[in-house]
Amino acid sequence: MPNDRSTSAAAGTSQISQAIGVHLKASETILDPIISASDFWSLIRASWGTRMTINCNFLRTLSNACGVAALVAGLCIATMSEAGGLGDGPVFSRLAVGGAVLVKPKYEGSDEYETYGIPYAMLTGDGSGRFSFNDADDVRYALFRQNGFEAGPLVGYWFDRDENDARILNGLGDVDGAFVAGGYIKYDFGGFYADLSLHHGVSDDDPGYLIRTAIGSKTKISDRVTLKGLAGLSFASDDYMDTYFGVTAAQSIASGILPVYNPDSGIKDVHVSLSATIALTDRWYAIASGRYARLVGDAEDSPIVESEDQFTGLFGLAYKFGGHVSPVPLK
Repeated sequence: MPNDRSTSAAAGTSQISQAIGVHLKASETILDPIISASDFWSLIRASWGTRMTINCNFLRTLSNACGVAALVAGLCIATMSEAGGLGDGPVFSRLAVGGAVLVKPKYEGSDEYETYGIPYAMLTGDGSGRFSFNDADDVRYALFRQNGFEAGPLVGYWFDRDENDARILNGLGDVDGAFVAGGYIKYDFGGFYADLSLHHGVSDDDPGYLIRTAIGSKTKISDRVTLKGLAGLSFASDDYMDTYFGVTAAQSIASGILPVYNPDSGIKDVHVSLSATIALTDRWYAIASGRYARLVGDAEDSPIVESEDQFTGLFGLAYKFGGHVSPVPLK
């Protein structure tokens, strides 16, 4: 038979349980009109979706920033290398700081433009003019030079494409930015040069590759100013054309307005460019460049192309710390 203490404890426990039950009932009465359990979980899912959207936008911005940083680094290294501002010494023996402004179409085929600007700081070296900046996906290092021939690796970046960049892209989904790796060979003859290069995109989208060929000329018009101009064309692989100009059946349905479009590999564009490298002082260097490309063939006929005329402009500045300034003869 339970003693009085046990009976008292049981009674106390019962009272506490009843109090908790009353409190929970009251809480439910108060909370139910405000938010139900299903609404609560819907709110959680919506919040998670918003966070994921923010994270994706952040990653897109970060990816583009990394791409631009790589391009600006290549640009300013090339600027000082061409202008003879890196001096003698091993690679990565000098500190250079600078920045650039890049103006480009929102996507390949767009009739609207966007601007990127980013500062950078990088250790540099090698005063032999081996670094060169030719385009966003074409930062080179001359690994081999002999009897007018030059060859080496190249790196760069292809910017991403967001379906929100234009109404015509709605339903197509996003295309990730891609780092570019490849190589080139060039031959100098009588003040001109012939150039052949391979640019392969590296990303989950497997965006394919471009092959570019061009004829150009590089002239040092003074001790401080070097001009370079070229004319060329770009050949695009099937994967590249599908990624940047194609429309799949699923995308056509999602878009509601675009037809299915399966472009073939072939000549994508013809282009011309002009750039100037200027030694402003013994330590300050500038580069300005402009490029015009005309989309042709299956690229021009793509339903997502708003303009066949594509312009790109760039202006950059760099400052070199340390070392001495030793002009480098034009190669």
